[in-house]
Amino acid sequence: MRQRLERVTRGAPVGPLLVLAALNLVDEFDRLAFATLTPEIRDAFGLSDLGIVTIGVVAGAFVVATAVPMGAITDRVNRVRLAAASALLWGSMSVLTGLVPTVALLFVVRLLSGLGRTANEVVHPSLLTDYYAAPAHPRVFLIHRLANPVGLISALFAGLIGAWLGWQWAFFLLSIPTFLLLTGLLRLREPIRGQTVDAELAAAAETAGDRVPVGEARRQLFAIRSLKRTWISSFLVGIGAINITQFFTLFFEQVYDFGSVARGLVLTFYGVGVVAGLAAGARLADRALTKGDEPYLAKINGQSAWIFATALAIAVVSPWAWLSVAAVFLVGIGGGWFQPAYYPLVGRVSPPRLRGQAFAWAVLFVATGALLGVIVGAIGDEAGWRWALGLLAGTVTIAGFISYSAHRFVRADVAQAESTLAIAQELRRAKQDTGEQAVLRCHGVEVAYGQVQVLFGVDLEVRSGEIVALLGTNGAGKSTLLEAISGINDPIGGAIFFDGRDITHADPRQTAQLGLVQVPGGNAIFPTLTVAEHLRLAAWLEQDPDHVRQTTQHVLDTFPRLRERYQQVAGNLSGGEQQML
Repeated sequence: MRQRLERVTRGAPVGPLLVLAALNLVDEFDRLAFATLTPEIRDAFGLSDLGIVTIGVVAGAFVVATAVPMGAITDRVNRVRLAAASALLWGSMSVLTGLVPTVALLFVVRLLSGLGRTANEVVHPSLLTDYYAAPAHPRVFLIHRLANPVGLISALFAGLIGAWLGWQWAFFLLSIPTFLLLTGLLRLREPIRGQTVDAELAAAAETAGDRVPVGEARRQLFAIRSLKRTWISSFLVGIGAINITQFFTLFFEQVYDFGSVARGLVLTFYGVGVVAGLAAGARLADRALTKGDEPYLAKINGQSAWIFATALAIAVVSPWAWLSVAAVFLVGIGGGWFQPAYYPLVGRVSPPRLRGQAFAWAVLFVATGALLGVIVGAIGDEAGWRWALGLLAGTVTIAGFISYSAHRFVRADVAQAESTLAIAQELRRAKQDTGEQAVLRCHGVEVAYGQVQVLFGVDLEVRSGEIVALLGTNGAGKSTLLEAISGINDPIGGAIFFDGRDITHADPRQTAQLGLVQVPGGNAIFPTLTVAEHLRLAAWLEQDPDHVRQTTQHVLDTFPRLRERYQQVAGNLSGGEQQML
């Protein structure tokens, strides 16, 4: 068994994979218990279908508010400890679910439970991507994601426990494994971010301690075109993906009058389907990476959505319970098909130091879509669950086309990530060898205004002590390039480094704080502000008031005319005086 797992990890230690997969498994116990026992919980608190669905949807979608902050934290702190704290949170909330006496408290503990489980979708993928090399990722994530459908077996246990002891006991008993796994998790070492891509560069970056601000990280990630399309698709899929087990529970209760044990069996069939889908998706993703065909990973994502939607439509229109149950199995195949391809895709196109946030944005889009699950619940309440799930099938079909179309950009996005890494390594080695590096380095910079691209593959280098003139006719793109360097325009391709730091997607405030300043040509003044206000405004980044006073006096000594006009508005100055200002 261990040798087989080591083949999956390509010889790397299997401990991290086993522990994280086990935690991902027990995370399902709480979620599936709530889904399976939804009617019993609904009746215990006197809620309607819409009311209990709303609690489930909002709790599942609480990651809307927590995913990106969790991703930013993931990219900054010890991820092993963060995963442990999250597991402790969801385990504790599972116990409290069976104890709370009011709807308000039930709502709160389900929110906090969702917050704890966010780690499995953000922290775990970040850790696994750094524990194991890229060729191992499809099968590594197959094992990790298998925990989700295998965990569906707990739906049957939850149904049995609920029938024999009461629904509260299902939450008490199924929370125990989470606490047992915490010890094993805390024994894991924290991997260096990016060590499986370039260990030397990753160690140097970790030592430097540079952390990308959240705003800059967002600009950088949203410039990756294949990710953007994948995220848009995730939003549409998320309308049903997070809540599909709860929807199935209500569908089979209303349409076929299934009890708790039968509903648990249905969700078990769904889980078996997810296992089959994971295995098939992993085989395809593994073959694609072996051939170097990264774009096919995006195609697998689109195929997954189409399988999911087609099978869901069959379950909806079927007049027979057995056919609907069989279709649920196929829905599970669609739900598992994409996962072994999605995680390696994100790992290939996103920078190592931003992977936590890359995974977090996907969770955010899925969870935002999940908020619309309330609409599905309302349709199910009013028109019936056949109509509700039928509309959901159409939405997921559209998502498949969007996700499939991302394949056109994958190869360029992978090349962009590799090129940026290579330039960073080149600059670092140049500084090690000669003690110097280019102060400013632009490589293959591309900029567009909307759909019109105006810069194509611009290279520029400025070394210490140099003055470089950028020449060209009107409309050639000189100002556009300068605005890209200073962060006013966000490039759609290429890389920009300043003093060894990647500033490709930094905003103007960040570039100015680093010491990179663009001075506009012409009389760049604010006509309604005084000269004094202009000089105070110019010192907005300076923290030392003594330095501000000294520099202001130096300016006024250099341009005595400005001293005379100190309290006058700039619009009243002559052209020459405005040029001085």
